[in-house]
Amino acid sequence: METNNQRYRPGLAVSPGVIGGRYPLLWVVMITGAGHEPWPDDVEVGPRHLEFGLPIPSRIRVAKITTAEARQAERVGNIDPGILEIVMARLARVLGMHRLEA
Repeated sequence: METNNQRYRPGLAVSPGVIGGRYPLLWVVMITGAGHEPWPDDVEVGPRHLEFGLPIPSRIRVAKITTAEARQAERVGNIDPGILEIVMARLARVLGMHRLEA
């Protein structure tokens, strides 16, 4: 008998909707509890975690990025624009995008 061990985890969608407007996927960075050991590029959510739909104090783990099927994602809150700006800058640095030229 097969069992489905799929667990839903909090994440922050960093793609503007589905990838490239063609693929039914979102790019998502991990959100973890603030009790975990911090990594260098983590972004602290701060004391407003409930306001953002997170049940516990959390940090955004920018180095852990994945894809998720858009149809399985559920919006539970919105992150502060200032925090999002920091996340996107750190994500660009982690991905080496700061070295790319247009």
